[in-house]
Parts: sequence; C-alpha cells; structure tokens
Amino acid sequence: MFDNISIWDSNGGLKIQQRSQGNIHNVTYSNIVLETRYCAPRWWGNGEWLGLSNSPRDDGHAVGTMSMLRFVNISGRSENGGLISGLSGGSRGATDISFENVHIKIDSWSNYSSGAGPPCAADGQICSNESHPLCVKPGVSGVAPGANLTCMGTRDYRPHNGGNCSYYCRTPAKANGIHVENVHGLRFKNVTFEYALPRKAWMGECFSADKHSTGIVGADSIRCINGPSAESEGRPLLKADDDFAVVAYLPEWRYEGANWDIVAQHVSHLILFSIEVRGSGELGALDRIPRPALMAEAQEAATKHGTALLICFGGNGRSAGFSQMVRSDRSRAVFLKNLVALMSLHRLDGVDYNWEYPGYEMGRGYLSDAEVTADYAGLMKLFVETRTILGASAPITMSYYPDGRQEELLLRGGAADSVDYLMMMSYDQTGGDGHHSERGWGNRMVMQGKDILPAQQLCAGLPFYGRHSTDGNWVTYEDIVQQHAPLPPDADVVASKDDGGKPSKLGFNGVATIEHRTAHSAKFVGGVMIWEVGQDCRLAPTVHTDGSSHVRTCPGEGDKNSLLTAITRARAAAGRGLVRFSRGKGGKTFEREL
Repeated sequence: MFDNISIWDSNGGLKIQQRSQGNIHNVTYSNIVLETRYCAPRWWGNGEWLGLSNSPRDDGHAVGTMSMLRFVNISGRSENGGLISGLSGGSRGATDISFENVHIKIDSWSNYSSGAGPPCAADGQICSNESHPLCVKPGVSGVAPGANLTCMGTRDYRPHNGGNCSYYCRTPAKANGIHVENVHGLRFKNVTFEYALPRKAWMGECFSADKHSTGIVGADSIRCINGPSAESEGRPLLKADDDFAVVAYLPEWRYEGANWDIVAQHVSHLILFSIEVRGSGELGALDRIPRPALMAEAQEAATKHGTALLICFGGNGRSAGFSQMVRSDRSRAVFLKNLVALMSLHRLDGVDYNWEYPGYEMGRGYLSDAEVTADYAGLMKLFVETRTILGASAPITMSYYPDGRQEELLLRGGAADSVDYLMMMSYDQTGGDGHHSERGWGNRMVMQGKDILPAQQLCAGLPFYGRHSTDGNWVTYEDIVQQHAPLPPDADVVASKDDGGKPSKLGFNGVATIEHRTAHSAKFVGGVMIWEVGQDCRLAPTVHTDGSSHVRTCPGEGDKNSLLTAITRARAAAGRGLVRFSRGKGGKTFEREL
C-alpha cells in the first residue's frame, strides 16, 4: 500500500513498469496529491500522472500480469494523461483495476511544455515484444517510425530494445485523462478529468479504450470538463456528427403489407428475414425471398433513399445448419459461393447473420466449453471469409443476445474486424410487471455492450411489439395502438387479455420510450436495430404494382403514433445523420456515403 503521499515536480506520478516474469497484484494507492510535469525526452516518464504497463526488455521474453490495483482519493495536476497498458501480458494483461474519488487536471505550465524543447522519436511498435499478437502500430497514422515529433501528449512505454528508444522514443498520441489497452474489469466511481483552458493541440479526451479491453464499468459516469467537444461536461463517448445506423428486419410474412418507400426513407439497412443454411452449405427456404414484383419495389425504394438491402440467414428456429456449416472449410466455401450467386440474382447489397445461438441450445442453455469454442471459431472464419469475398464496401451485420458472455466471445474472436454492425437483441427479457424490454434495462444493455465491444459498431435492439405478462405471447404495436386508441405516447403497459382470455398486462415500447432509447443510443453507440418494422402501424395506404392494396393503420392524423418516425425524430434531435449508401445501377452497393 502507498498511502498519504505528496508527489511534486516529478516527470512521472503513479507508476508500475512490469518488465519481466512474475505477476504484480493487490496494490493500493490512496490519499495522494500529485503534480507531474514534462521534463525532457531523455528522462523516463513523460509527465503522466499514471503509467502502468507491462513490456519486456527484449523481444520474445515472457512478462507477467498486473491485477487487483486500487486508486482511491487521488488528486492533482499533470502535463500528460494516464495510461494502463496490458498489451504484453497475454490475453488478460491487466485485470481488476478500480478508481474512486479521483480528480486530475491536465494543464501546461513548465519550461518544456511549450513543445520547443528537444524532439522525441516516434516508436515503430507500441510494445517491444514484437512477437506478441496484441502489439500494435503507433497511435497516430502517418507518423513514420523514427520521425521527430513534439513530445507533449505522447505515451512512454520504455524500456525498448534497439536504437535510441531507450531514451527518446514515444508513441504518438494525445493526452487522454486515461487510456487503457488490454485491460479487463475496470471500474470508475466519482472520477473527474479537467482540461485547462485554452486547450492545447496535444490535449485529448477524458477516457479511451482499445478493442481488447473488456468489462469496463462506470466510464460513462466520468465527469469530463473542457473536453474536446463544446458540450464536454458529462459528454457522450460518440460525437454528435457521427453516422447513425437504423437497421430494420422485415420478415417474409410482412412483405405484402409493407410500404417499401416509407420504410426505406427512415432506415439505413433493410434486412429481408430470413432464409436458412444447411450443414453442407446449401441454401434452404428460398421461397422466403420477396416475389419479383415486391422485390422490384424494394429495389426502387432502396436506390431512391440510399438504403442497403440485406439478406438474413438464421433466426429463432431457423439456425440449425449453422454449426455444421461453419466448422467445415468445404461447407463454408459452398455457402459463400451460393451467397454470392443469390446476391447477384436478387441485386442484394449485403448479408446479415442471425445465428441463435452459437454454442447454445434452446431449452438447455450453453453447451460445453469445447462446443462453444468450436462454434465461435467457425463463425469468426465465416465473418472473415465473407468480408474477403464480398469486399470492403458490402454491409455485413449480425445479431447477438446481450448476456455478457456473447459480447466477450465476439470480442475475443475479433468479430468487429469483419462485421459492420453488431446488433444486440435487447428485448424478450422478463422484468417488472412482465415487461420484456423496459427502457432502463435496454439502456443498461447499451452501456454493457459499449464497455466490451466497439461502441461505433453496436446497435441497440428496439422491439415493435409487446408481450403479455401471463402467457408471454406477443402482440404487434400496430394492434396495440389501434386497440387502445387514443394511446398516450408515454404508455408502456396497458391492461389487456392474453390469448386465453385471461386478464394480463401487456408490456411494450411506446412512442416516448422508443424516442428515449434512440436518444440514449445516439449518445453512446452507432445505431439501433428494429425487430421488426412490419409491426409498426402503417403510415400511408400501400398499393402494389399488381393492384393489391393495404390501408393506413396509424390512428389519428400525421405520424405521431408511428414508432418508425419516433426513431427519426429522436435521431435528428440528437444531431446524428443517417448512414446512407450509393447504389449502382445494378442495385449493388458500391460505396458508403460519408
């Protein structure tokens, strides 16, 4: 334990440099006031208030881990940010680390902090153990290894082997309040980072994490003062001008009643649900493809509005062939050949994988660890091969159930490297009053997901249906809004009768909750996913080219009772643009509009 300490005029603050074998664990830093400043590049330390890292002295040498580290009642000012790097400590290089009652101000006041002093040299590698799979390239693109750079805000991982890195090498970066790499089980409580004004060019953001880090709790509660955004105090992790995805499933039993033009106007990705894959890689249930006249309407609407048109494989009760297919190199090759032919035939832009669920059996739960590992290994191969064969611009999505374990398995497998959007099925959970997707639980699933998987690639699932508290059977929002008209926009539960005629509470997401959940998602993740858009009330009569028609079903005038337009209103109010695509004459997506 390090307790009741003052650190003054130092080039480094709270430090652990794990450089060889043996593990460091159960260390507490408490009741510490510090002031750390940048000195000169030949000194170890770069003015950071916190620096925890494990990096071997020589390439290929084993290095231990860091765990059970506590930081309590820490305050002060610093000319750099904080770093926790477990990159060289194996798959879980740094674990179980907590910060409580921490307030650090990042400022500039010393002789060297003008940046006019001797330059630093850019690292060629973040960790010196180049054979380690988590070692990565410098943090700022376009900076050649060995090039001169201003030292302010950079990260110090020394010692390194080779050249002058023992003294001058730094990793290009900006001074984030705290940046973590390969850290697992990280917790924040009452933490504030404050940037002095005017902000310097080398000042970064209050918190950042790499794609290897998992189990981060409380990062959204970090108070960020004078961060990079104009509204930085308590600011979201995503900037308001980032693209926002609205991904909608539409099953085959909804094709006839769909107003394709209105749906495409409000969504970025429209997923046709679903056909099946056999263990051999052959395709089944191809009769679930829209009939030619409806597919032509879908293509016209998608091209008009810049919406990507995807085909889904799987779903509940439709996923039996996945396990055998993904485990076989030959079957995956057959499947991908069939996928390309199907997409070409129907002018489809991309694919959605909805395997419910790898390594899991309905009614039994998760299978043995060996089965789970084999299924996820095969699925990751399928993701990589799909990306390779379809190319960089083709949209690829997948759905998962947010139980924490699935997020971890997707992270370890590197799913986000090949898949554009990972969509959480944040519904069908038993809660209070039998509500299957109340807003608080949905928001918690968003925060859980973004603490494990890349936030920009996550979509929060929104249900367009309700469930009875008695028998669990579902009812479309279209039926709810008509049967209980006028339905208050803030209604989420109505008294009803289940399919057997018994009194029941019917829980659903109404207009106000859909707006709330969309706004929350717009702050923290990359989009929302709808199951399923055909359950919304119809905003306008639909007349197909063959003369068949369907009437408007939204009660009242205007669009105030539609869940789809509720998403659009909330997205626009959050300042998030809708992801759009440019579709070629043949219908295939050839580029994403940025």
